[in-house]
Amino acid sequence: MSIEVDRLSDVDGWEACERLGLELLGRRPSPSLCGVQILRAIHDSGGLVLGAWDTSGVERVLVGALADLAGTFRGFPSFFSLFAAVLPRRRNAGIGLALRSIERAEALAVGVEVIRGWVDPLRSDESHVSLNRLGAVGVGYARNVFGELNDRPNVGLATDRVAIEWWIQSPRTEAALDRGRLMPHARLGLHQMAVITKTSPGPAGERTLVEVLGSVTGSLLLVEVPEHLDLLREAAPDEARRWRVATREAFERLFAEGYLLVGLVHEAGRSFQLFERADAGTVLGRREADAPRDGAGSAKEGT
Repeated sequence: MSIEVDRLSDVDGWEACERLGLELLGRRPSPSLCGVQILRAIHDSGGLVLGAWDTSGVERVLVGALADLAGTFRGFPSFFSLFAAVLPRRRNAGIGLALRSIERAEALAVGVEVIRGWVDPLRSDESHVSLNRLGAVGVGYARNVFGELNDRPNVGLATDRVAIEWWIQSPRTEAALDRGRLMPHARLGLHQMAVITKTSPGPAGERTLVEVLGSVTGSLLLVEVPEHLDLLREAAPDEARRWRVATREAFERLFAEGYLLVGLVHEAGRSFQLFERADAGTVLGRREADAPRDGAGSAKEGT
C-alpha cells in the first residue's frame, strides 16, 4: 500500500473528506464536522485540512483525514484538532501517524508550537496514539463536551473527554517522533504502578468494572479502561455506560490532585490510562533516557 498525505484545498478534496466522514459516522441526522462548508472555512481562516490517500490502485482513494482550527493558546500560536480519522479497515497501518507527522511539519512551518484537542479516555487506541506515539499529555477532564451525539462512535454514551496538549517541539515529542524512542514509562512494569480500579473478566472475555478505589496513592497510578470500547458498546451497552460514569470522578480527582495523563499501558489484553504526579515541564522535558520514578503502590492493589 502506498500512502500520500497532502493538504485538502479544493472542493474535490473536501467532498472526498465529507464522504469519508459519512462512512465513519454513519448517515444519522447530525451536523457533520466533515462538511464542505466547514472544511472550506477552516482552510480559508488559516487552519489545516489534511488527507491521506491510498495511491496503490488506478484511482487515489481517501483513507484518512484531519482538520485543525487556527488560534492562540497562552500567547502561543496554536492549532486545535477538530477531528482526525482513518477508515477502520485501514487502521494499524501507520496512516494516522503519517497524518500527524505531516500535521506537525505544517504547524512548525507557520510557527505553531502546540496542538490541542480532545480524546475519549475510554478509547485506548486514541490515547495510545496521542500519548505514546506523539508525546502529548492529558491535562484535564470535562463531562459531556459535545452533548449527546447520535453518530456511530458516540451514540448511547456521554461525550466525556480528556483535554490534550501536544507541544510539538518538546524533548518528549522529539524523542518519540524524530528518534523513534518509546515513552520512558515503557520500561516500567505494572508492579511499579498502583492500579485504582478493580475489574473482573466478563462472560465474553471483556473486563467488567467492579470498583474504583479512592484511597490508592503513588506517583504513578493506573486507571483501567475497556480494551475495545466499540465492541463493548455493541455487546453490553449498559456496561459501557457504567465505565463512563464510574471512572469520570476518578479522572477528575486525579487531575485536580496534580496528576497528568502521560501514557496508555497495554498488558495481557488489558488497557490502563497512566497518570503521573508531575508538572508539565518535567514530563514534556523528559527524554527517552529519563524514566519517571516508580509509584508507591503496586498493580496488585487493583485487579
